[in-house]
Amino acid sequence: MLFGQTPVFVGIQNNNNYAVFYKIENQDLIRIVLDIQFGRIDVVTFYKPISKDLPRV
Repeated sequence: MLFGQTPVFVGIQNNNNYAVFYKIENQDLIRIVLDIQFGRIDVVTFYKPISKDLPRV
């Protein structure tokens, strides 16, 4: 999913992790929190948000 799909929304959190939102089946969203360092990507957590709304910028 990280490299095969285009995310719907990407944002930087206060802790410098990236929150990446992807659209999955039935119009639901999945949120993946990533710690991106030089040459390395760590998945911190992922889950389906309760709300189907994207965060406001």
